[in-house]
Amino acid sequence: MQPAGLGLPAGTYHLVDVATGKAMPATAGQNGVTVPVDVPPGFFQVWRLEPGAGPAEPPATSAASVSSPVGFTAGGPAQGLRVLNETAAGGPPTGDGNVSAARMAGQAAVARWTLHQLGTPGAYIYLQVDPASPVRAASRLELSVTYLATPGQGFQVQYDGTQGAYENGPTVTGPGTGRWVTAQVQLDGVHLDQGENGGADLRLAVQDGGTPLYVHAVTLRPAG
Repeated sequence: MQPAGLGLPAGTYHLVDVATGKAMPATAGQNGVTVPVDVPPGFFQVWRLEPGAGPAEPPATSAASVSSPVGFTAGGPAQGLRVLNETAAGGPPTGDGNVSAARMAGQAAVARWTLHQLGTPGAYIYLQVDPASPVRAASRLELSVTYLATPGQGFQVQYDGTQGAYENGPTVTGPGTGRWVTAQVQLDGVHLDQGENGGADLRLAVQDGGTPLYVHAVTLRPAG
């Protein structure tokens, strides 16, 4: 659209959708103003040409970036999610969340220390989300944990939420097969703000503190 071709003075113009009163997204160039149009067959739209630049459009947010997960895989680089308190086996305990590198059933893993090793009443695996990740803004999350399903072992997810730093999420009871399995749970009312011990955003509370919990991978993504 060229203003001169419409008999209008030279200058900047923008289009307004008469039905909604909203400015239409447009691109200004040397050939005038370009407005993308998508009108279904049998319908019509009425626009009003107004002087001046239209309101700035907010930058588009990539759906892929918002929904992209963060993850941790033992033996590999962290992808926006890391396990805290990793300590060499046999070293001094630093709290209720020590883990050590291990290899079990053909897979690299982190092994959560036993209660006897920790000397604490509870045993946990603490996880921290990269503060720059869009995942931190989500209020509902889907958590996937790949762990070794040893007999009697499982965990409960406790996360930083709107009701407190240690909201109780779902409990996962393992099948006890001695194989690697992946559990998926949904977390609601999430408010990740590194409110847990050591700046963690969530933790896995181990069901059987007398035996290690072996975790190969953890993935966290916004839930639909």
